[in-house]
Amino acid sequence: MRGPLLEATGALRPAYEQVDWAASPLGPPRDWAPELRSTLYVALTTRFAATLLWGPEYVLVYNEAYAELIGEKHPAALGRPAQEVFPEIWDDIEPLLDGVMETGVATFPLDMRLDMVRNGALDEGYFTYCYSPVAAPDGTVLGILDIALETTGHVVDRRRLDVLGRLGIALADVDDAGELVAVTSDLLGKAVDDLPKVDVVLGGAAEVAATSWHGATPPAHVGLEDVVVADGPEGRVAWLALPVQGPRARRPLLAVLLNPLAAEDEAYRDFLVLVARAIGAAVDRVNAHEQERSEAAATRAMSEALQRSMLTDPPDLAPLDVAVRYLPARNDSRVGGDWYDAFRLPDDDACLVIGDVAGHDQRAAAVMGQVRNVLRGVAQSVGTPPSRVLGALDRAMDQLGVAAMSSALVLVAGRGGEHSSLGPLDGSTPVVFSSAGHLPPLLLSPDGTARLLWTDADLMLGVDPRAERHDTRVDLAPGATLLLFTDGLVERRDVGLEQGLERLREAAADLHHLGLEALCDAVLTQVGGAPEDDLALLAVRRRTG
Repeated sequence: MRGPLLEATGALRPAYEQVDWAASPLGPPRDWAPELRSTLYVALTTRFAATLLWGPEYVLVYNEAYAELIGEKHPAALGRPAQEVFPEIWDDIEPLLDGVMETGVATFPLDMRLDMVRNGALDEGYFTYCYSPVAAPDGTVLGILDIALETTGHVVDRRRLDVLGRLGIALADVDDAGELVAVTSDLLGKAVDDLPKVDVVLGGAAEVAATSWHGATPPAHVGLEDVVVADGPEGRVAWLALPVQGPRARRPLLAVLLNPLAAEDEAYRDFLVLVARAIGAAVDRVNAHEQERSEAAATRAMSEALQRSMLTDPPDLAPLDVAVRYLPARNDSRVGGDWYDAFRLPDDDACLVIGDVAGHDQRAAAVMGQVRNVLRGVAQSVGTPPSRVLGALDRAMDQLGVAAMSSALVLVAGRGGEHSSLGPLDGSTPVVFSSAGHLPPLLLSPDGTARLLWTDADLMLGVDPRAERHDTRVDLAPGATLLLFTDGLVERRDVGLEQGLERLREAAADLHHLGLEALCDAVLTQVGGAPEDDLALLAVRRRTG
């Protein structure tokens, strides 16, 4: 080789001069076909990685950029058949080369994976390249011009960004430690090109268990943002400390079996650090949620204990039977001010009360206790009718500084006080009730007819202590039942109030034949379910005997 062609070889000139071309499949350069010489000159002078694969054996002659691309395969690759140079990828590229030789049509793979031995070991690689035919004047394909671009960095970066994105999305709603480990292991376990195996150890080094791939003992010191690599039973293992709040000695760890085909370079380490950060942030969220749940559970327990301590069993109110139920919300934060009460008035009438103090916390439960106790005292003092009880209660709350709003319904059954003239008609018990912004009671007749006793409800307690209040009378026949309840029984996010009330009415009509206690249980099961708000239920039935 001499002249312009030799000059074009540049830094590769010594390598070209050392090749015994006469002994190679190409033969001496003076006998090379004009198509080989002219195309090689183009390849040598382009700045893209380019090689010729000439003749039926696809003998390689290439430029400086291509020599850098194939690494340690140069300079032995010069003048040798491609199958000898690239045995590890020959099954992938031979069909493409043969196709171009046979058809004369170029092929253009994009980001094709070709793992080659280039740096002393098999190396993960991705390439975009074009195999173009080099033909004689008669159209016979003599060789192939390969212009290649390595895209390994772009492909791997894109792949790793996708893993980080999916990891962030998957962990966004996780609020349990066990779920966090399961979600992380499942998602990262599918990213085998970068994370062949992973292990998240939330308890820190003290809880690292022996496994078949990383062993039982992590490095003694793994600092934040550090990637400590050690040899394990199955290969190189990277250890990282998850950046979480809390004692350093118990900091969770991430173990990763490294991809043996990937370079342990700064990009790989930065990726592992970002994975650890994402998991660490999720661990902090889980810990915060668990702390919130713990605090909410404690608050709930205190509120519920306070509430239940005041919601006592009703006394004997013959000829009435009374059953009560209280059900806390399924949400820890919504234990609040729902309440009921049942007691005798001085004239021996029965007083039944249902109410709901605004709010869902310990304060609501405490205010409920105040309102309940004040109402008892007021009822014993002012007597009937219920409207007078509610008016006096509203004024007392204002004077005592009870700054809260509450709905309430007070019901008086019997013949005492000013209503003695209302005596029983055909065995019925006269009932008078007054509502301060509360839901209507449900009257369930012995024959199964059920109707809501709608009235123009007066203002809630705590709005205007001078508000006018009104009474409504209904006669409770033997065997008839009244259900008093709070909105937690009938309101749901996906069900409007009117729909919830109608659902209750229909269910109660079907359950009218049940005993009072069984009726309450069935109503809670069919209508109450797992309430989003706490609820109180009070049922009163006129005995038949």
